[in-house]
Amino acid sequence: MQALSAHKSGNKIELFYFLATGWLDRAIAATTRNQDVLSKWWGNDDWRSLLGMRSFDRAQLLASRFKSEFGYKHAHAWPIYDKEGGGRRIMYHMIHASDHDEAPKLMSWAYRKANEPKEDLGELQQELFGSASFHKR
Repeated sequence: MQALSAHKSGNKIELFYFLATGWLDRAIAATTRNQDVLSKWWGNDDWRSLLGMRSFDRAQLLASRFKSEFGYKHAHAWPIYDKEGGGRRIMYHMIHASDHDEAPKLMSWAYRKANEPKEDLGELQQELFGSASFHKR
């Protein structure tokens, strides 16, 4: 992350980071040996503070680190829900970091569009054409 954020001067490379919110506690708890891997991933030794932290707070902490440590002007966390489980459980937080002032507005628009309810084709056909069914001949 450091190398990417320092790659160019001016506006840095825009980053998307997917934080594995849905199973992060289990993954950390299961890492009983080679805990240096966790320190390398988190960037320092205070990764233990993540245990038991609310997923929203973790995501906000990581987004704030993108700004404070990597120098991004904007960094926001967007929840990505488990679609198969009814869309209630957050599986990831997508951290979006950018120096461009329009990026947060564009990301907000894209996130809203991606999460709009999809129309049921059968209901749409019924609404448009009534109960008549159409078959290809």
